[in-house]
Amino acid sequence: MALIYTIVCCIVAIIIAGISASNKKDKEWFENLNHSDNSFMLKIMNKYGIIFFLMFGFVLYHLIISHDIVSIVIMITIIQLMGLSPLLIYKTKNLKLSFIVMLIIPILVSVLIFLLLQEKSLLVIPIILFLLWSVYDFSYYYRLMKLNK
Repeated sequence: MALIYTIVCCIVAIIIAGISASNKKDKEWFENLNHSDNSFMLKIMNKYGIIFFLMFGFVLYHLIISHDIVSIVIMITIIQLMGLSPLLIYKTKNLKLSFIVMLIIPILVSVLIFLLLQEKSLLVIPIILFLLWSVYDFSYYYRLMKLNK
């Protein structure tokens, strides 16, 4: 059952992200924004998103098996926020609002890292990798927001 719950959670988030990112009009809007010169984000964003969903699915699966309810809730929230972030950006077209709302993710990730370090330190590795990626991700969106006031 843990595997089924994990797959459903990740698929729901991927579908939400995919639906919002597949609208051609919204995609064109995003591509027509001013992007910084050192931005490789647009070319690889989807690939890294899938990798992080897989890594988070691995973590969620192990959390479900261990019945760590608080960590499970935080992990599911992070996964769903990852799926909702493109929807928020594309539908509101408000980069500042999207940036501020998405700052919740690193806070939740930090809390999850703290909780996982208590007993499940091996599961922290993919979460830390995501946190490191988030540094670039948020700096990218911050620059995007500043370039497109």
